[in-house]
Amino acid sequence: MFQHNPNYPKRRAAQCKRIARAFGQLANAEEPQLDKALELARKVVARNPSNASYRDTLGTVLMKTGDFRGASLEFEKAMRGVKDPVAVRKKLAQCFQNLGMEEMAEQHLLMIKKAEQESRNE
Repeated sequence: MFQHNPNYPKRRAAQCKRIARAFGQLANAEEPQLDKALELARKVVARNPSNASYRDTLGTVLMKTGDFRGASLEFEKAMRGVKDPVAVRKKLAQCFQNLGMEEMAEQHLLMIKKAEQESRNE
């Protein structure tokens, strides 16, 4: 019979944090190991698909590998729940610029400008 383990969510969260930390070391090293970082980032997202921060991380790795289409999809998903949407929106605009989608990039840059002005007025 299955018994509920109240520590399971904590263990899973700790495991995902360890993977994310390893990702950071791989992706930001002097000689980044993007293939390993990408593999780890995908694992984290597969385990926690609704976590916006993890999707932002995956998008960042994809962007570093030059997969701007894949990165833009992850950033769009991350926008729904990330704590700092302006930072994600900046990366999304950069992806659109690299894809030659200047109109989309410009829309996001205008939204960034508006958000930054609003935060200064508060």
